[in-house]
Order: sequence, then structure tokens, then C-alpha cells
Amino acid sequence: MPVSTSESGNRYGDATRSTQSRRGYFVNRMRHLAAVAVLVVGFTGGSTFVHACSLDGGMSAEVFTLQHPQSLRVALAINRAVSDEIISGVAAKPSALTFYKVTSYLNRLRDLFSGAERPLPRDMEFSILLVEYGLWARVTSNEKDGLSMAVHVQKPNDAATVMVTGDAVVRALVDHKITLREALDRDLVVFSGKSEGTLAARLGAAIEPQGPRTLDL
Repeated sequence: MPVSTSESGNRYGDATRSTQSRRGYFVNRMRHLAAVAVLVVGFTGGSTFVHACSLDGGMSAEVFTLQHPQSLRVALAINRAVSDEIISGVAAKPSALTFYKVTSYLNRLRDLFSGAERPLPRDMEFSILLVEYGLWARVTSNEKDGLSMAVHVQKPNDAATVMVTGDAVVRALVDHKITLREALDRDLVVFSGKSEGTLAARLGAAIEPQGPRTLDL
């Protein structure tokens, strides 16, 4: 059956719109990835999002993979806070020394939990993501070993309790330059998972054990 000029035009128009839609998606996707790259380089001094961790000194095939649904939200917040001089940026490039410093501050954060009057419940586990490097750490509390931390671990499953933040924020929290409430209000820290309320309350008590601003969720 012959196809009318009207039908032919409609099909051509639909195909054109479909092609334009796909092209628009890829253009927007590339713009998004470029924006993330510029943002992260801006506040880390050269490190980027990687699937494993940019502190390895190399890059995987998934350089711009966001490690958590809240990664970009926190990254943007850190960039704003550094620009507003709320916190200090992390200028060091990925190196063994940078990894040592990052680990040192994470251990100090763990020690705050260990010395808190309201310790983490036994058998609780949560992960920390530092968005500047795509670095994961895991904190575990159990009867046998007490509170332990493993740094540079695999990404947890989607149901895990997670603290999404940055190296610059951890340093500011540990050095008492910013409160947890301020960090939460500015999206510098975002908790997720089934035990997020417990984690937030315990961290707030650990950082500000005597102040009236102690977080109690």
C-alpha cells in the first residue's frame, strides 16, 4: 500500500525527534561528566572520581563514576563551603603521603566514636565515602574486637548504612572547626541506610559531648 506524504512526514519527524532526543541525552551526559570533573579537580587539586580510589595513583575505566547517589550533592556542597571559607580545601595531589593523612584523620574519627559516652551499638557496621577520592572505609563494632576500621575497601551494598562526606569535612569535624549540625545543614555530610539515625546521633555526641548543640536524632 502506498504511503501518503503526510504519513511519511510524520514518520520522518518521529525519527528525527528520536535522534535529537538521543543526541540531547548524550550531550547533557557529557556536560554533566565534564562539570563533575572540573568541580572535583577544583577542590582536590587534581584527584578525580574513580571506581576504586584515585589515591591508587592510577585510573580505572570508570573515572567519572559517582560512588553513591549522594556523591554529587556532597561534592557540590564541599565546593561551596571551600569557596565560602567555611572549611579548608584539600590541595594535595594523590600520593602515598595523601593516603597516610587521609587514613590518619579517619582513624581519629574512629577514636572519637571509641571514646564517646554513647558508643556505637555492638555488631553495628557502617561505611564512609570520601567523595574527593572515591575512597571507601568501613567501621565495625563488635564484642570481640571493639571498634575497628578498614580503609580502602570495596563499595558496600545498597542497603548498607553510609556516611557520605569528604576528606576536607572529616578534617574540619575532627579538628572541631565545624559542628556536625553545621555539616548536615550544609550537605557536607549525608547519612543513608537503615541505621543512619543512630549513626548521626552517636557521631554528634562524639564530636560535641558537652555542648548543647549535640545531635540527638
